[in-house]
Amino acid sequence: MSAMRRHNRYSRRAVLSRAAGGAAALTMGPGLLAACGDDDDSGGGGGGSGEATAWMWGDATELADWLRGVTADFKASQGGGDVQVAVQQVETLVSNFAAAAAARKGPDVAAQWATQPVLAQAWAGAVEPLDDLVPESERSHWVFQQENQYGGKQWAAPLYVIGQPFCYNKKLFEQAGLDPEAPPETWDELLAACGALKAEGITPLAIGNKDTFGGRWAWAFLAVQTLDSLDDLKPPLLGEASFADPKYSEWAVRWKELIDNGYYNEDAMSLDGQGGYDVFGSGKAAMAWAVENGALAWGEALGAENVAQLDFPKYGTGKLADSYTATQSTSYFITSWSEEKELGAEFLQFLHQPEQLKSQFETCNVIPADDRFDRSVITNPLHKSLADRASSGLQIWLENWIPPSVDETANGPGGQKLMTGGSVEEVTALWDQQAKVWREQNPDIAKRFEEWQMTPVSV
Repeated sequence: MSAMRRHNRYSRRAVLSRAAGGAAALTMGPGLLAACGDDDDSGGGGGGSGEATAWMWGDATELADWLRGVTADFKASQGGGDVQVAVQQVETLVSNFAAAAAARKGPDVAAQWATQPVLAQAWAGAVEPLDDLVPESERSHWVFQQENQYGGKQWAAPLYVIGQPFCYNKKLFEQAGLDPEAPPETWDELLAACGALKAEGITPLAIGNKDTFGGRWAWAFLAVQTLDSLDDLKPPLLGEASFADPKYSEWAVRWKELIDNGYYNEDAMSLDGQGGYDVFGSGKAAMAWAVENGALAWGEALGAENVAQLDFPKYGTGKLADSYTATQSTSYFITSWSEEKELGAEFLQFLHQPEQLKSQFETCNVIPADDRFDRSVITNPLHKSLADRASSGLQIWLENWIPPSVDETANGPGGQKLMTGGSVEEVTALWDQQAKVWREQNPDIAKRFEEWQMTPVSV
């Protein structure tokens, strides 16, 4: 998934109400296209006129404000070259662009969630590779590029990097007789800590899963632990193995153990992701998943000395088990039908210049995805520790690496099944079923997926 300073946009992707709102969002597409694109088949937003349209994610108020300012600065720097930004909301980011791609008109620059949502559109011919539009001397400064690479080409630009930390409340640990400076590292230690917290009347874990947020994140944090490489995802998705294999189902067994022991807040299925955040933020639970700005908001609410990040406790022994969860979140690219590709590419480069990197951090409180950003400006100790963790070692947000439709139809609903009494067998059968649907409906995409060299970020 993303969150700016306003932490109620808590997920770069897991919060999407795409399953519930996708059909309604898609019906909005033609009107938006008529407003932002031409009516001919080329669909170029600028029609070669020196004006380009950019559909950019801006659900957080600060990001939308920053985009408005930076586009004005870009126009001034170009002596007239203009980019008009149409801010996209989280609920319609995917569906609106799908409508644009089908019509081949709309934006010149667009955004999708990183990796599979970007590459699925690239494989469908909707995205222009950046290699011939942006010099390598510029792209070499962009970090987390691996998330959007295929066939030796770079398909999208990062904007900022954000980690998804697992946090704990030191004060509540101390109340339960636990050492606040020695949080659990293994699965057994996690279970023991949860038991001690529950015995003291403290909810061990906070989550909201009404909107499938919780289940998607459970899979991302837990399923990675049994994998030796990202290529391990291919056999079950391509029908060469079953998700019932322990390699792919052990995450559900472990997560169900937490659920069945009553370690989550009882109202988890009545709360969306923000509601789950609020349980921890109000001091009513001892541990929870977050995005970085959510964790910073918790620090403000609970006292920075009481909130800390810990690597999610391990049960798995896969080679990816020690990875962290940082990702570039939304990624930005040039559409294949644009008649203003060069102008769009100049705009993407402009967003990565030092002055824009500085203003992005000052306005949005996120870490720009560029090695030219001066990290000495991060003065909040909690923010600095989170940024350092997101810049150290292997980084994998597992949701990035599966087909978006499988994420929507298997991952999210599967997590809800587990939280409402469903069995692991039911959930793995759902994954197998929806992977088959994806393969049969998208044979060309599945072939590209098979050929894809899946390389995680290592920093």
